[in-house]
Amino acid sequence: MRVRVLISAAVAAWLAGPVAGQGLHDPSSNYFRAADSPFASLPFGPDGFVVEDFEDGVLDGPVASATNGVVLLRSDVNGDSVDGNDGTIDNNGNSGGVVTGAFYSAGAAALEFLFAPELPGGRLPTHVGLVMTDALQSSPITLTAFRDGVALGQVSGFQVAELINVCLEDRFYGFIDPIGIDRVILQSGLSTDYALDHLQFGRLPCIADLAPPFGVLDLADISAFTAGFLSMDAIADLNTDGLFDLSDISLFVTSFIAGCP
Repeated sequence: MRVRVLISAAVAAWLAGPVAGQGLHDPSSNYFRAADSPFASLPFGPDGFVVEDFEDGVLDGPVASATNGVVLLRSDVNGDSVDGNDGTIDNNGNSGGVVTGAFYSAGAAALEFLFAPELPGGRLPTHVGLVMTDALQSSPITLTAFRDGVALGQVSGFQVAELINVCLEDRFYGFIDPIGIDRVILQSGLSTDYALDHLQFGRLPCIADLAPPFGVLDLADISAFTAGFLSMDAIADLNTDGLFDLSDISLFVTSFIAGCP
């Protein structure tokens, strides 16, 4: 009971102060296919989640766009597609010379992706991610998320140079903000020749709406989150990282304050 009270008190305290979104990156977790995304199992609903794999040679709108960089379709050993895009998980993104797509830096140290409020309900994505697939030079990587010109936070990691299209080093970088994200910047610390794939985004209608009456945020939702947190139930793992910590409390509070659409 005491722990439950302490968690409820922590939620109440956070409701009174500023909170931030959460970055996601697990340097030990391979990414071979879209199902490996930490967002894959979330209940976005019909048309609520998009994985852009660049297999048609373009970055499709209307939600996402890029201010620099280029999409390339390749069938040589230097292709940089996610492993599963060629239909086979074999540590090669274009086995047998299959043509696959990826997004390339084209000499830029930083790539910028913009997101328009075009998801169901005319709102911004709450979840944005991408997969680093290669770098000519091993390099620190940082993904920073923004809304209305204000940085919401960032997540950092390290990309190992591959030189040829092997996929064991492919890693996911993502960010969650319950209000919405309108821009991300991917920054490479050393290399200006790198590639990414599976730009992905979606919007959860209301992260904090965990208990009936749905569509209303009240004490029932706080109680449901607290109970889930204590029992380590997936309902309270709001950033889907397998941990139950202050990051989940922060996301719950941010969503609760933002309210349901």
